[in-house]
Amino acid sequence: MSKKRGSRISNECLSNTQQITASPVVRVEPRPPVSIAAASFRVLCTATRRKINWGSYELRCRDLAEWARRCAKNVFIQNGVSFEDFERLRWFRSMMGELSDEEKVSYDASVFVKSYPNSSLPLYGKMFMDVVDEYWVPDEEVPGYVELILQTNWQGEDFFPSHNYSVVEHWYNSYPADMALAGDPIEVPSITEKSKIKIATVWNTRRSHDPSEGGCPNVSTTNVSYHCLDKEFDISKWYAKVMKGPDSQCEMERTLANPELGPGKLYYDIFRKYDALVVLAKNHTMKLKYGNVQRAISQMRSGVPVLVEIRGKVLEDFIQRYNYTCAFRRYRERGSISDKLWSFDEAVEKLKDVNVRRECQQQGLEIIKDYSPSKIGQKFLRTLGYDGDFSC
Repeated sequence: MSKKRGSRISNECLSNTQQITASPVVRVEPRPPVSIAAASFRVLCTATRRKINWGSYELRCRDLAEWARRCAKNVFIQNGVSFEDFERLRWFRSMMGELSDEEKVSYDASVFVKSYPNSSLPLYGKMFMDVVDEYWVPDEEVPGYVELILQTNWQGEDFFPSHNYSVVEHWYNSYPADMALAGDPIEVPSITEKSKIKIATVWNTRRSHDPSEGGCPNVSTTNVSYHCLDKEFDISKWYAKVMKGPDSQCEMERTLANPELGPGKLYYDIFRKYDALVVLAKNHTMKLKYGNVQRAISQMRSGVPVLVEIRGKVLEDFIQRYNYTCAFRRYRERGSISDKLWSFDEAVEKLKDVNVRRECQQQGLEIIKDYSPSKIGQKFLRTLGYDGDFSC
């Protein structure tokens, strides 16, 4: 999800403030940032200049640092600086004799997201590469002193047999006010009986080189409308058009201007516009085998019932581990469990039953407990070697 926050509100929306329903705000005060010198555990979380602004870096470093400020006492996480710039600046200041006392302190661990340095410096401490979905990094090219953080065990077994690795899943996407809570989502929509239901897919999975696969399926079931929101990544460019309310533009601006809400809240507004969501498999061969379930769990966090397309090892393992029943298949694959699942039309027909939608909602709300920021954040820091306490 796009991370642009703190946008300005237009004059037109400011003048109509009284007509707009105020967005809910939950204020969660993080601890003041601890200094690197005072911290009991120090982490450098970085990437190359090209990747420092990628979504995976935002989630694995910037969001982790925000969570740690709330939940991990005396942990310092340095982020937002590429490791090329970090090394160049430190070398230059060292040559000039200008290193401060804080800059002379070494890190306990360093995480390089989708990248790794060519040299091992004592400054870095224990070194990790968070591989995420870099599937073509040759095992022999990754230095032996770099340990790996992966999304699945299969990724390690098949791609990095000579390296030590740990599996740390992605937590769900949400928005700051909601993610700061340890319990249930801020808002859980009620599931009611309806004569006609609206379902949607947010983000398409079309494969450009094989038009016969991916993309949103057609619905032949009666009394169901299916919306395929194949939109660009920046939700601010299409949110108001989808919501269609008279104050949608101003509501969007107010939400983006609120640092406790932001674009994550806009996505949840879109999700909750529908009676159920259809999450399609990412049909890229590597993602099917070594990817993650973040899209599904993020939409489950919204409280909307989620129907998941099952294809590939990752998704098959996911529904078997949780006995998740709200699933369907489009493609039959040898040796898979797809023959035991509903077809898309069968699954959509089931969703018309209010009790099925309620069951999908409850199963999803149970599953997301394993992917909360606190659960994944603690696992991440433990992997890096932190042995202190957590407050949430």
